[in-house]
Amino acid sequence: MNLSIVSRLLSRSKLLLNGWTPYFSHVYAIMRTVETTEVPTMAVDQANRLYCNRAFMESLGKLELAYCLLHEVMHVVLGHCKRLRSMVDEVTERERYCWNIGADLVVQQMLFSRWGCHEPKGIVTINGCIPDTETRYLSVSGLRKGMSVEQYYSLLLPYMPQQPSGNGSAIDPFNAGSGSDGVPKDYEVAPTVAEQAMCQHAMDGAAAEAERQESSCAGSVPGELLSALKFRLRKQPDPFDTLRSIVSRSVASPLGQEEFTYRRISRRQRPDAVRRKGVVRYAPECSIIVDTSGSMRGYEDKALIAIAQGLRKVQRPRVIAYDCRCQSAQRLTGLSQFEFKGYGGTSMDTAVEDEDRDYRPDVIVLVTDGETSWPRVRTRAKLIIALVKNGDCHTPSWAKTVDLTKGVI
Repeated sequence: MNLSIVSRLLSRSKLLLNGWTPYFSHVYAIMRTVETTEVPTMAVDQANRLYCNRAFMESLGKLELAYCLLHEVMHVVLGHCKRLRSMVDEVTERERYCWNIGADLVVQQMLFSRWGCHEPKGIVTINGCIPDTETRYLSVSGLRKGMSVEQYYSLLLPYMPQQPSGNGSAIDPFNAGSGSDGVPKDYEVAPTVAEQAMCQHAMDGAAAEAERQESSCAGSVPGELLSALKFRLRKQPDPFDTLRSIVSRSVASPLGQEEFTYRRISRRQRPDAVRRKGVVRYAPECSIIVDTSGSMRGYEDKALIAIAQGLRKVQRPRVIAYDCRCQSAQRLTGLSQFEFKGYGGTSMDTAVEDEDRDYRPDVIVLVTDGETSWPRVRTRAKLIIALVKNGDCHTPSWAKTVDLTKGVI
């Protein structure tokens, strides 16, 4: 099998990075690559797709190219794509450019202590100057090393030109992909919501792996990087953790809870010995109802992560997409099988009551924003309400409520 030049260059870079940052090895492995001339250098989107220009890659040494790839991955791992939208509703080119400079400053400082000697020429550095000016970053009032991207953005915005044109550097913040600023570009392949959620899981896993490596080998992860990754370790609460406490025959793993009984012969039973108890494993029948009404727009990723948590805890749960009517209902074995359908009105009370009456599951997990009416009477099945938006809304007293708004996702 003949690999393209781009594939060979990236494979070599990934091998180097597996030695530099082994805790990100899974991130490199699942990264999809798109070769294009629409990007002058390299860029990454929100779904961890890498867009690269062959001519640019061939112009760099192998260590510089590995550094550039690590730089792009860092934007996605640190969640830069979602943070600008929380500060600005309508992003202008000037604001986007300023944000990308701030994000580059954060990444550059994290990588400098270990891999600064491999930085390409012209990269944005904390000791350099603001593009198109002679003002040094560290001369800006209040700006110092080790600040967050939000702090750099706020301090640098007054210094940004009204019509930025980029600085022409090796990793130009003007040409950053949506993985840095959250603004989709024309050349990017539109990701599905499921792809974004799976990417989120991979990045959270990388952050957890970095912490595990640091705990086993102190000093193996740069301190600034480890501190930033700890924010990703504040995971979304898991509504399925409550199954053990509220379902009589509950589950802590896909195999279910163990019960020792004489009704089954132990696999260690000897023919000439006293009969021993065997093991029976039980798992609850679980239905997951996902609110796909219009008010759920923007919260799809939290809902999908909740579904992924359920797939790890329950074997083939029945998953229903419902707005004012049932849009889809199927048993899932993987997150990619689910698709958001609906975005109409909201009628979660009907969804819960119909599921409870027609399919009689042991437990129903309702993933919703809380902007709905609730069942009029207590359901036969145990009801868990996972709120992705309004954690303070009034829910039935007999239902278990899990506030997903407390997670940092």
